[in-house]
Amino acid sequence: MSAQLAILLVHICCFTVSLFTVFTARALVYFPWFADHRDYSLSALAPLSVSVVQADKTARSSALQFYGTILFCILFFGGFFVKSYLEDAIFQRDTRRLLAYYKRSVPGSMHDGDEHSARYLVYKYRNKKAKLWARLEKKYGYPMPEDWDAFVKEVEEEPKAAKAGTAKKVEEDVSDLDKEEKEQSEQGETKEDEF
Repeated sequence: MSAQLAILLVHICCFTVSLFTVFTARALVYFPWFADHRDYSLSALAPLSVSVVQADKTARSSALQFYGTILFCILFFGGFFVKSYLEDAIFQRDTRRLLAYYKRSVPGSMHDGDEHSARYLVYKYRNKKAKLWARLEKKYGYPMPEDWDAFVKEVEEEPKAAKAGTAKKVEEDVSDLDKEEKEQSEQGETKEDEF
């Protein structure tokens, strides 16, 4: 027998492909999906044959193209995800800075605590932040802090300290009232004893 036929099953992703190889002097590979599956004679194999080396190159380039496409998609869409995440983090940070600046420079004003207008201003001046800070400094006359993180933390801690101080003051007032009531009740008892 001048040629031997062997069936080799190749698993690519989820598909099972039958690969018929013809080993002759020229070493050919036959791909059955290009031909009529009913006729497996050697004469039918010859016109659609490809060399083993060419089949190996094609398989390698197909695998590289597949994995390259997956890598490209991950990097492309992942890059947009990272960019979006960073822009949102910077937007939130600048909004906190602007609200802290308003709370310190114009306390009790319409802008103090107005997150909506602060977000709008940060969005409007998103590529011109130096211009925004310069205009605010000129308008309100309050200097820009050197260390923004410490400034924001300090301003955010003020209400907590004020609440703690108010709670302590209320407790002191209540204890003072309790003492006064006790003294009055004791004085009232002594006055009743005198009658």
